[in-house]
Amino acid sequence: MCNNLANSLRKLEVIRRNLDHLRDATDHNTSGIDALISSLDDQIRNKKTEVEKCLDKKDIKPVPITIAVSSIECWNETGGEIGDDSPYVLVFAIDLATAIPAPVATLVGPWTGVTDGEHHGTINPIPNLPDSLTGQVVKRPFWSTTGAAKLIAKPNDVIFLIMMVEHDNSDLPGLRVLLEALLTSKVPAIRSEDRAHAVAALIKTLNDGFGKARQDFTFPPNFDDQIGPARELRLSTLDLKLAAFRKHHMSLDFRGDGGSYTVNFELTTPK
Repeated sequence: MCNNLANSLRKLEVIRRNLDHLRDATDHNTSGIDALISSLDDQIRNKKTEVEKCLDKKDIKPVPITIAVSSIECWNETGGEIGDDSPYVLVFAIDLATAIPAPVATLVGPWTGVTDGEHHGTINPIPNLPDSLTGQVVKRPFWSTTGAAKLIAKPNDVIFLIMMVEHDNSDLPGLRVLLEALLTSKVPAIRSEDRAHAVAALIKTLNDGFGKARQDFTFPPNFDDQIGPARELRLSTLDLKLAAFRKHHMSLDFRGDGGSYTVNFELTTPK
């Protein structure tokens, strides 16, 4: 029962996201699409309530989980450069339940040869084979910050900030380390602010910092470009329960530099 409800919820969320992209792509009146999206939002809210009630009846509680980028979807590749896209994702995880929270950055990608309408996934690590030799993007958890499964007791115990960037000619390890350091300098203020303001300030730090970092760690004439601003992957109590119940998927959309992408995430429990 709960599994069927969760499947229905995921289908509604995917349809809603597809309609959102269709609305962005059309030059015509979108009132019909807007009405469908509004109706879907009501259905999604109601379905979430059904799912949560079902999980509560089964006494499903949060358990240790891992979270990783599972795939990307390209709706429109970026403009301004010759050739297909080579996007990558930067994830900054902050564990607020630790005594001294510190951001840990995870680089996922880049994927190469990405163009309109394509879906690109990740592969599980291959024992004894370095990621760089697989020829593919390897799925490495960004939670916990050590890569091992860990309990998230409450959604407010973590902050996950996500950036999507078009790779042109940058020193990716250097870029990652610099942005991680910029965030680290701002973390002490998190506990003195309410969450919304703290997250907004961290996102601004990333967006502003990337503008400088791309000059220091990207080689002209082609600089790496953000595909839209950084975003938070915001977990809910329902997300944590669903991850305890079964493999759970979440998504974030990114639009910028002429491109439109979806980043998909996978929340799983240890086998």
